[in-house]
Amino acid sequence: MKVLLVDDNEIYLEVSEAALSSLGFQVVKSGSALGFTAALAETKPHIALVDVLMPAINGNHLVEIARRRQKRRTATSSSAQSADAPECLFILHSNLPEADLQMLADRCGAQGYIRKSSRPGTLGQQLCDFLRQRGVTPPRPTDASLASSAGRIP
Repeated sequence: MKVLLVDDNEIYLEVSEAALSSLGFQVVKSGSALGFTAALAETKPHIALVDVLMPAINGNHLVEIARRRQKRRTATSSSAQSADAPECLFILHSNLPEADLQMLADRCGAQGYIRKSSRPGTLGQQLCDFLRQRGVTPPRPTDASLASSAGRIP
């Protein structure tokens, strides 16, 4: 399962990548809001986990733009073309209060939110829990993902 992780904090990106990879997620990182829609089109992730508070444009606005493009593309493409690219789950990610995150997710069309923890290494489990709550089976760690994360500190 491929995750596009968008956050302007490079350290958080690295720690989060390690946490997600160790659980079997394939992670594509972006340290900027710029190029978000191009990254979506190029990488075709199953999940876009987007930081809300970023310098150029807030993550909720990015999701709103991407959802509009996704709806337009789905409306104009044939069923065979849309079957090639799974619809992306958009998840906001921030340390804002839950009520604020829920409101932003509702307004921008995100499927939900995950609050940032003071321990970024917990993101992988939070994402797995989020998916299970929505009836989606998260990936299982493979020997390769366990070996690649063996030397990393979560």
